[in-house]
Formats: sequence, C-alpha cells, structure tokens
Amino acid sequence: MRKMILFGVVMTGLLLNAGCLATSVVPLSYPEALSDTPWCRWDVTLVGFVDKRPAKTLGVMDEQTNYTAASDVAEWVSRSLYREIESRGCRCVVVSVESTDEGFVIDGEVLSVSLDKIGINQWSTHMDIRVQLSRDGEMLFGQTYSGTVERTFLLASEGPEAIMAEGLSDILKDAAVKITDAMRTAQR
Repeated sequence: MRKMILFGVVMTGLLLNAGCLATSVVPLSYPEALSDTPWCRWDVTLVGFVDKRPAKTLGVMDEQTNYTAASDVAEWVSRSLYREIESRGCRCVVVSVESTDEGFVIDGEVLSVSLDKIGINQWSTHMDIRVQLSRDGEMLFGQTYSGTVERTFLLASEGPEAIMAEGLSDILKDAAVKITDAMRTAQR
C-alpha cells in the first residue's frame, strides 16, 4: 500500500514538474494529417505572408516570462497554407514578393497571434489572419479569419506547440476551401 501511495506522489510530482520546466520558446509546426481530396487543379503563386503584429512575442507563460516563437511566424503561416493548398491538388510556388499580376496569387497578413497559459496544463490561443486571392490583379476572395482554441493537455511540454498548430489549422482549412471555390468560380 505504501508503494502505491509513494508511486502516486512521485507521478504527481513529475507531472507538476513537467509543467514548471516547460520552455518559453515554442516550435511552430503544422498537423501532418491534411485533406487528401485533390480538387484544386490550378497553378497558384503564394506570396509570403506579412507579419503585421504590433508585438512579436506570442503571449504570457507566467508573470516573468513571455512565449516566443522558435521561427518566423509569417513564414510558418505561409508554409502551412502552402501545405493545405498543395494537399488539395494545386501546383503551388512560393515567392517572397509578388513579381507578377498574372494567374492566381494568394497573399495575406498575420494580424495577431497569442498564446497564453491559463492553468497547469491548459492553454489558449487566438489568431487573426487575413487571406486574399487575386487573379490578374483583380481581388477574387479576401477574408480576415479569427480563431480561438482552448485546451488541456496531459503533458505540459506538448501544449504550446500543439495548440498553436491546432489554431492555425482551423483557420487555414477553411481558407483553403474558400480559395479553391473562388478559383473554380473564376474559371467558369
């Protein structure tokens, strides 16, 4: 009986300690499972997103520490949308600056990204991202997406990266559907 109690105390201590030892630098990833429905058959130029956030930190880990991104946030959004568009069958080329007004061009802005720890193993993220599609200089689609996700994770070390990926995925899946619908409509 004492061994069981000791085991429970040790496990509880390890879980609480994992939350305290979490790093404030958040790797930016994107879910591996993407839509496998190829229904986009056009060539697309994706212009790298522009980071318009007033503050470059992601949010608050605790009273003394801010969360920071391990890589460039705008590049993360661009790379993730590229994966969404390509998984649907489009041939996509990424450029840093728009060099032509011909064909379908996707661009956008990262307006805000926040990550906050709100419990021992609970996080909240909120994102505002503007996505636009144009062809031959004419705007075909434009929308500012706002999304919030709040979740609890078993392991504290998994929370920040996973919730950031989930929040971005929620936004970009919807954007990819609307972009491909706009391209289909423009082709008619």
